[in-house]
Amino acid sequence: MPDHRTSSKEWPPRLITYKQLEKRFGIKVATAVSLVRDGRIPYVRFGRRFIRFDVEQIEQWIARHQVSADQGDAA
Repeated sequence: MPDHRTSSKEWPPRLITYKQLEKRFGIKVATAVSLVRDGRIPYVRFGRRFIRFDVEQIEQWIARHQVSADQGDAA
């Protein structure tokens, strides 16, 4: 049975916290809270306040929201 207390390099978690989301993807905690509140980012809720983010879902969400250089806002 794997020891889940090992370092993140040996056992990367699939579900991450707000702070881990900020560290890994650069999305500030306050921004993530707003995105969750508005239903604009995928998340997993356990109970009323326990929220986690699925790394794969976040990576897919980011890919869907990428804007290529030719699609950017015209100045």
